[in-house]
Amino acid sequence: MIGSKAKVVSKIDLEGIVEVKGELWKAQSTGERIDVGEEVTVVGQKRLKLIVYRDSGKSRETK
Repeated sequence: MIGSKAKVVSKIDLEGIVEVKGELWKAQSTGERIDVGEEVTVVGQKRLKLIVYRDSGKSRETK
């Protein structure tokens, strides 16, 4: 699972939901808010929760 690409389907603030390989997983970011529709990479896993990082080049400033 680590290294897989995922799509955010529920905004990740402290925690959200991503879709990976057709499955929905709880996810948390490495410290940033990530909006619905953004692509992320899975960088870790804690039990049934994935740790994700926004793909480089996709960063957006928060308002």
